Amino acid sequence: MLVGFEETLFPRFLFPEQRSSNSRRQYRRSFGTIYWTYFVRPFFLFGFPNVVISGFIFAFGCTAGILTFDTISEILTSKPYDFTITATGLVFLAALLGNIVGWATGVPGYYIVLRLARRSGGVKEPEMRLWTLCTSSLYAATGYFLYGRGAEKG
Repeated sequence: MLVGFEETLFPRFLFPEQRSSNSRRQYRRSFGTIYWTYFVRPFFLFGFPNVVISGFIFAFGCTAGILTFDTISEILTSKPYDFTITATGLVFLAALLGNIVGWATGVPGYYIVLRLARRSGGVKEPEMRLWTLCTSSLYAATGYFLYGRGAEKG
């Protein structure tokens, strides 16, 4: 014994009566079942419209935002714009303004949800927020369309 305890000081199994001869096989079987259950479980969320629509809007926003941030410097520093690096950076103030407009339209969305809840007997449901998502998705689609049109035409 160099360092530590002797090998026989502590038992190998803390509960010998629960040890079974085929524990490895049972573990593999249960692990496969657990893994498959965890793999399939998120797909059940596609049955809810608020999850699907919100997911599409979020994916569209992330993709369009990444595309905008990656291409804006190349587009605006070349002809016909010939912006400086500072002016190109200031263009991102438009994105800040768009975020403020989106936030401002999100605040009345709570009142819309409350009004819809009163109409349905005081029950708030997640699907009621889909009405407020329509305005923000229209703003985003219009903004990204105008960005693409400006990038194409110059």
